[in-house]
Amino acid sequence: MEAQVLTITFFGHRDTKETPELKDKLNDTISFFFNLALEQNRKLKFLCGNYGNFDALSSLSIDKIRKESPSVECEKIFVTPYFGDRLDTWVASHYDSTIYPPLEKVPYKYAIVKRNEWMADNAQYIILHSIYSWGGTARMETYAKRKNKKIIYI
Repeated sequence: MEAQVLTITFFGHRDTKETPELKDKLNDTISFFFNLALEQNRKLKFLCGNYGNFDALSSLSIDKIRKESPSVECEKIFVTPYFGDRLDTWVASHYDSTIYPPLEKVPYKYAIVKRNEWMADNAQYIILHSIYSWGGTARMETYAKRKNKKIIYI
């Protein structure tokens, strides 16, 4: 029997300040999912945005924990909001794969919002870091709550 997949995504502010406390919380939260996957014989799939400081911190944390837990099958995916997005060498070397959700008919200025909704819709868990009550992260928190998603606040 093939292992089931546990899918996690992240939402946080692009201007998130990197602090030791935030890095520790991210590492602890991602470690929790690696331990859960090991206990339940599950694969992990992380849907990542790569558009700001919180996304970068999340990606680095996944890499760190993945090195410490090589027995857990894990895929780190960059979800691009733009069709034909020319991916640079850095993106290609830091993600296992890239997904372009079905956003062909979405106007360019709404692509990131719709991509984020797609990520929330396709994840079982959302790791969220929000310090403002406005903006994209707050909008995604409201969206995730409306969709009854499991949100882990850090």
